[in-house]
Amino acid sequence: MPDNKLFTVTVRSTGERTEKACIQSLLDEGIEKSQIHLIKEAPFKKSLETCFKKAIEAESKWLLTFDADMILIPGMLSGFFEMAEEMPEENLQIQGKILDKFFASVRSGGPRIYRVIYLQKAYEISKNLPDNIRPESNVISCLGKQGHPSRYISTVICIHDFGQYYADIYRKSYAHSIKHIKKLPKILKNTAYRNANDPDYKVFIKGIFDSLLSNTDVSIDKRILKEETTEALNQIDIHEKNDVPDSIDVPQILKQYSISDFYLSFDECNYKDVPSNPTGLVSQNLNNKGFMKGLIFLFGLSLTRIGEYFQRLVK
Repeated sequence: MPDNKLFTVTVRSTGERTEKACIQSLLDEGIEKSQIHLIKEAPFKKSLETCFKKAIEAESKWLLTFDADMILIPGMLSGFFEMAEEMPEENLQIQGKILDKFFASVRSGGPRIYRVIYLQKAYEISKNLPDNIRPESNVISCLGKQGHPSRYISTVICIHDFGQYYADIYRKSYAHSIKHIKKLPKILKNTAYRNANDPDYKVFIKGIFDSLLSNTDVSIDKRILKEETTEALNQIDIHEKNDVPDSIDVPQILKQYSISDFYLSFDECNYKDVPSNPTGLVSQNLNNKGFMKGLIFLFGLSLTRIGEYFQRLVK
């Protein structure tokens, strides 16, 4: 881990059931409680701007952002910071992957480590952008166009959405129906067979179909859908969870979802910078994997992209 004075940690929360467990997972990695700033603001765009301001005011080198529905995988944080240190100086931020309960698989997303020297720009951009369902992605995209790409790695850093309140699951699935509309067939395929044993999935699937049948504008703001959520839970005869867990058994969840060692390794992880150029892609992979392995990887990547092109052509 870098010196504690070099980084600020923010946990964005809307009262998630796992807020306490999320913070505990960070403390277990050696982060001091005084470093962690709990951000409870809405909408999400405002909380994002507050995160940026906290790191700027602290004059930190790095900002680590977490959401309270994420639980850090033990032992992953130091490697994550090492990967951040290896980024080119112009890169804005780095993000790994998550084990997402409601995708029932590994996907891109999760904690980010921002380089603070670019966050004043990010803050100004955010202030001038309208609020929508992807405020953070829009800021990152704008800075990418200004010459500050983002790095995405294949390593899984945390688990996401395990142990949430049913109300939050229902609200989030409502947003998923639009935010991830192209992935809905895969999401439903992965989750459908699990709902017999886990009521979380039953609530999630209910929210997706209610959203698809509704004319309500979709938002990630927790303040909406209160009446709809109560009615939905009554319809499927599910009562809200009352307890708050101190921690989540992350190793057991990784085992249950068969997460391979590849996804928990920094030595074997792949990465890409977005936006990128072909020359940068070649040099990154040759430096990262060695000359022969890098050539083989790039050859395979070329074949994959050619195959994807022909698949699109056929469709």
